[in-house]
Amino acid sequence: QYEEVIELAAHVQFLEKLKQSLEERYGQGTQNIPNARVQKVVEVIENKKLLKKASKSFSGLNQILELEENTLRYLQQEAESMKNAGLDLDLDDNSDINIDSLQELMAEDDMNIEKEIETQRKRIRRAKEDMSKHVMSAMTVFANDFLGSPREEYNDLRGALALSRKNVPDEEYRSSQVSTIELCRFSKSAVMTSRKRRKQNNKSKEEGIDEFSLISQLTNAEVGDDSWEDMLALVNVLESYGCIVPSGNPDEIMAQEFQITIAGDNIAALGLDNSLWILVAMGGAWDVKGDSSKLDEFKMAMRDFDSFDSESADNDEIDGFSSGISVDDKRDIVPLPQSEAATLVSLLRSLEPSEMAGYVSCLVSDSFRGGNGSALTHFQNLSSTQQRVIQNSLTSLERLMEVQNKYSVDESSSKVQLELGTCEVVTAWAAGCSWNEALEISGLAAGDLVRTLHRALDALRQLGNLSINAARSLDNDIIQTESPGLHPDIRRLCRDAARSMDRYPVKDPLPFDEDDDGDDDSKNNEEDEKDGKKEEAISGEAAEV
Repeated sequence: QYEEVIELAAHVQFLEKLKQSLEERYGQGTQNIPNARVQKVVEVIENKKLLKKASKSFSGLNQILELEENTLRYLQQEAESMKNAGLDLDLDDNSDINIDSLQELMAEDDMNIEKEIETQRKRIRRAKEDMSKHVMSAMTVFANDFLGSPREEYNDLRGALALSRKNVPDEEYRSSQVSTIELCRFSKSAVMTSRKRRKQNNKSKEEGIDEFSLISQLTNAEVGDDSWEDMLALVNVLESYGCIVPSGNPDEIMAQEFQITIAGDNIAALGLDNSLWILVAMGGAWDVKGDSSKLDEFKMAMRDFDSFDSESADNDEIDGFSSGISVDDKRDIVPLPQSEAATLVSLLRSLEPSEMAGYVSCLVSDSFRGGNGSALTHFQNLSSTQQRVIQNSLTSLERLMEVQNKYSVDESSSKVQLELGTCEVVTAWAAGCSWNEALEISGLAAGDLVRTLHRALDALRQLGNLSINAARSLDNDIIQTESPGLHPDIRRLCRDAARSMDRYPVKDPLPFDEDDDGDDDSKNNEEDEKDGKKEEAISGEAAEV
């Protein structure tokens, strides 16, 4: 614990030394010096709220870049597989197959996959460009400029960096240069330290410690309480996703009242990490306000790279949130987030119960510790339907991250994850595989496997116990201003999946809630069996008479 405190202090010291070095070097201002960038970096370091927002924003951009790069690797591997299939076709002398037709089809597929790869590369370049323009990247450039200087006045900065890496095993952090991801970690430590100082300062006042004492001087940093801002950020995200609807005067924040929608009731009933993300990934909620429109603008820009015809670009907008569409036209156009959610729901309804179990495990599992496969390998081990669901849910993930970053939601309450490593073994277990087979598939220890299966089973049970939304719109062409919650068919699939997983050594002691509409199949079967016995008894008595 003492080493952790020292490491946190080194993080804070590095940022403070960086700010001091910037002020000393660029404070007076000289020619050819980007004063605006310097002032922005100094302002961000001084203001802990801005620092928190900047670090979260860059972390979100970095996650999006990783997703885009993973997609590119998948496309490249698909292209390589198609190329190998073409070579095998050339070596085949089977005269019953029309080689020319097959080669023509494969050539068309190759052309399409190459086009997708090029588009994906443009997306990656755009994401890297956005990251390079970020204030955290500018902070990194200035920090590395100081670290690379031989001047002794920057020894304190180098010492703080070395001390902050004392307990870090990663070889990538052994360089004399600092990375932007490291600075984001330092920023998080600075915000955390500020909160602790504030609490300690309040405690000192309660205990009557002299304001001129050493403890008072060390904890005299005035830091505002950002708990209210964190709560408002969560409220804004829930409102954006149609889970709550304001019913009062929007100008009076302190007196604002909200009505909880069906999706909001679903979230309240789920006891999972970031229940909003779970409901979004199940197609029960989407961005109804269009706060993720920047993501659409990014996709529009990527599409414009492929088309230099400006007239077609003006006439073919992405969705109802695009700036080129008039207000009257937007009324008749279903926004892209809603259509994406409808597609996701359709794909989820086509899953088998075992496939649904595997997908839900991706949403609730922690980092996978079994086997050595990459995310791409885990993805290829899934069924084709599961792969399509995962691809569509990634778009939902990007939208939620965009909205959460926009409102600077705290990381502790905004965990958004999609762990593919557990999907295969959970799917196999729900499909009826043996315990030894599950151990072999997962590569996990028995205790870790039980924990993984239990988490998936618990999530399925909670989803299956959600109240049924009978009044659900069947017309996907109507713009909805409230999210409808979990689809009844998906709820039923979660129940079936939970029942298929509920066997030794993974046993769920909590039964499903009985529904008034007769959803419990076992109850209906028992009543049918009783009716059958009564009919047999009556028939027997009639025969005797």
